[in-house]
Amino acid sequence: MGGLFSIYEGIHKISLHEGLKNPLVAIVVLSVSMVFEAASLYGCLTQINKIKHDVTLWNWYKTSHQSELVVVLGEDIAALLGLTFALISVILAIVTGNTVFDATGSIGIGVLLIVISFFLAVKVKSLLIGQSTDSITRAKIETLLEGRPEIEKILNLITLQLGPQIMVAVKAKMSDVDSVDQLIKNINICESELKKDNPAIQWVFFEPDFTD
Repeated sequence: MGGLFSIYEGIHKISLHEGLKNPLVAIVVLSVSMVFEAASLYGCLTQINKIKHDVTLWNWYKTSHQSELVVVLGEDIAALLGLTFALISVILAIVTGNTVFDATGSIGIGVLLIVISFFLAVKVKSLLIGQSTDSITRAKIETLLEGRPEIEKILNLITLQLGPQIMVAVKAKMSDVDSVDQLIKNINICESELKKDNPAIQWVFFEPDFTD
């Protein structure tokens, strides 16, 4: 909505040919705002660097399940780019005396906000409705289960990422035991080991079977 309103404002300025009333005030406000937004972005990147390890920022964004950092990062980038674009547009309008630059800046900011909002919406949607865990996490879960003496063979494995939490559904052929109680105990051991190895795993559904 902010992006659409900014585009409307830009078109409105072009049609009315209104000049800048207080350009110096606009420059001061935009400059101070850029400093604050840059500080906010720096703080966000500092937190991201603590958890993204050696991956690039783009790869972290694509695979991250921490929606709060993803949203703050997107908002800070959009705000800083928008303020920069606005400042350049105001300066060009002052230097050239052409108000079209100011109007173009408003339209550009609107387009920028809409594009970044779209990327954030797609990302947050995947976190809300759930998605498979990344391949590395899934491989670690599968390796752990295959190495358990209680399991003879993994028949099927499904992982679901729900925000920072993980749900695991396992269908496996269990090792032979003498009683149902021992089978249940073995399943509970496997579930406990999964959660111990990866604290993000909150739910485990285990189905013993002979065939897939």
